[in-house]
Order: sequence, then C-alpha cells, then structure tokens
Amino acid sequence: MFSFKVVDEKFAIISVEERSRITGKIPAEFKKWFESKKLDTYKAVILDGRNIEFVDSMGIASFISLYKILSQKNIPFAVCGLNSEVRNLFKLLKLDKIFVMDCNSPEDFMKNLGDDSHD
Repeated sequence: MFSFKVVDEKFAIISVEERSRITGKIPAEFKKWFESKKLDTYKAVILDGRNIEFVDSMGIASFISLYKILSQKNIPFAVCGLNSEVRNLFKLLKLDKIFVMDCNSPEDFMKNLGDDSHD
C-alpha cells in the first residue's frame, strides 16, 4: 500500500501506491511501516498525498505521530498533492500550521527546499 524511495540520499518520499482511504486498520499499518524505515536520518520526509482520497481521525493521528518523531530532530515533514477535500480537512484541523502543505508534488517541495538551503 505504501512505497518508499530516497532521492539524492537526503529526501525520503512516502507514496500511497493506489487511490486509497486512510481509515480502519490502515493507519496502524502505516505507523508500524514508517517506524521500520529510520526516517529520522533524512533532510526531509515527504508524503505524496496525490492518491489519498480520504483520511479519518486515526489516519490523521498516524501522520501527527510521524511528524512528532521527525520534529524531535528538526526534520521537515511535507504533505504534498492532497485533493481539495483532504487539504480543507487538514486546514480545518490547523495541520497546515505543523505540516508543510504548500507543495503540489514531492518534486515541487524538494526544489523549493533546495532553493532555500545553503548547506
């Protein structure tokens, strides 16, 4: 259901492989899955949300859990490409204040982060 790829040895991209609703057992599976990935070793972690059709409260909690792990090491967590319904839900819950959401795709986020970094 989820795929993982590394770009330039510094960006971790998590993708939902097919159109999905992040509900029921899926959030627990996602949390167990991402905990096995050592995501806190990357410059940024990007969730490609283009295939997310809907997210329930448990799905949101799993994203917040990932954010908390990353924020302890000051690693940005971006959620890119959400459809308008899911994006509006995230904004209503003020998740746009903690997640980077101003990107249409992982590539968009990486380009913008690359333009801003001077390391």
